[in-house]
Amino acid sequence: MILRVPDYYGDFECTAGWCKDSCCIGWEINIDEETAEYYESVPGEFGDRLHTAMYENEDGDISFRLGKKKRCPFLNGENLCDICVHLGEELLSEVCTEYPRFSLWYADVQQKCLSLSCEEAGRILFSKEEPVEFVEMELPGEVEFEDEYFDEGVNEEDFPNESSDFYSVREWGYSGADREKKVFLEQTQTEAIAILQDRSKPIELRMKEYLSYLTWIQEKINRTDVDAGESLAYTEEELNEDIPVMDFALLEPTYEQYEKRMNIFKELEVLDGEWESVKKNLQDKLSSSTYNDYFLAFSTSDAYLDRDYENLLVYFTFRYFMNSYYNMDVLSYGKLAVVFTLMLRDMDMLRFDENGGAFSRADRVDTVRIFSKEVEHSEENVEYVREELMFI
Repeated sequence: MILRVPDYYGDFECTAGWCKDSCCIGWEINIDEETAEYYESVPGEFGDRLHTAMYENEDGDISFRLGKKKRCPFLNGENLCDICVHLGEELLSEVCTEYPRFSLWYADVQQKCLSLSCEEAGRILFSKEEPVEFVEMELPGEVEFEDEYFDEGVNEEDFPNESSDFYSVREWGYSGADREKKVFLEQTQTEAIAILQDRSKPIELRMKEYLSYLTWIQEKINRTDVDAGESLAYTEEELNEDIPVMDFALLEPTYEQYEKRMNIFKELEVLDGEWESVKKNLQDKLSSSTYNDYFLAFSTSDAYLDRDYENLLVYFTFRYFMNSYYNMDVLSYGKLAVVFTLMLRDMDMLRFDENGGAFSRADRVDTVRIFSKEVEHSEENVEYVREELMFI
């Protein structure tokens, strides 16, 4: 199998007690089956703590009961993990050892990135001055997909081996058409990211070219019968000659477009109280008479960095785009990356105003953290936004 990660992936190291927004506070902490069985076997006083803290939640998963202020019962007064102290880091539950790492699986590939709900992941990404690159490595062994790894757009009934919880590429048949689809979409992802990273152009033009390219690709997909053996491949000449740069209403920096975005985000399942506060602030302060002033003040300031929005667009593209392997709806994932970024820009310009005309690197990391915790940690929220954008 192939593992693909951004070039900063290996730079991550948990800051533990130094973290201002611990992932051990506020979120339900599920325990995988193997780890739960081990915890049940731990003897003594610490074992009693583990057994008392564990319970079966409404989804049938084993979790820890959160304590006061929704803290993990094993997060001690120094914001360090007592399980690490008593048993060792290797005996943490899978969700604890994986976060903030996020996986997207397709064909024989796993793409992994660092979720920006983690402030340290954000600090690493937004400290980069050079464009993000991606590193590939081939790992030994047969590819297996477990149910929990499937992202939105994937249905179990699409796979013939229904007698098992696992589906391997070898079992469900990795056909020539599947390979061509994979190569085509990987080429599309690479080209889309290259468009976003063309620093000879302002970020607003790059977004327009990015959506124009994905519109062209979507039209090519829609008129190609892949099942009948028609090829999706295209030449560099086609790419250079046939793609007109289009105007997209959703890119216009106007209150009308902001209101359309906000109407979508208002409908999301609320996961975090900070988001509720930010949402109320946006609704209270941004109006048809104020939006343009807020935008102009921020976008013409030194605090407005094309590099930050480039990194966001590339992050959202890498995190979500290859889900199109399962539904071939490439344009909706492109719109998702753009609208997520524009929503963050709305949040940024309000923070800029609240700071009296300043926007620091800490502000950048913080607004992204709030957004990611609310939106990206719910597949239902992400899918709701994507489906709404199909009609915009």
